[in-house]
Amino acid sequence: WRVPDGGGGVWGKALNSNSDFTYIFATAAKGYNFTRKFGSETQIWYPAAGYRGSFYNASPYGAGSIGCYWSATTATSNARLAYYLYFGESSISLTGSNARSFAKSVRCIQE
Repeated sequence: WRVPDGGGGVWGKALNSNSDFTYIFATAAKGYNFTRKFGSETQIWYPAAGYRGSFYNASPYGAGSIGCYWSATTATSNARLAYYLYFGESSISLTGSNARSFAKSVRCIQE
């Protein structure tokens, strides 16, 4: 088990090959089912846990509707930033624009 790589890692490869990548919001479970090759799995579930938007604001944002998950990769432009996976009902992205002091979830994948 390990934390996924950002950028060109597991998440990056899945998002860059959209031909068979899907994600569906599971309303009752308050999370998303992703279908694509992630490590050794072809389907994974991520809770829509939301996130804490900054180091000075302890209030969670988006719990039950969006998810933000840290990767194991720091951003190439600035080591204080890290890649994370963001998803909501209408969008999904992988970016490296948040400071690592922001509270996001961590979800391991099986190799």
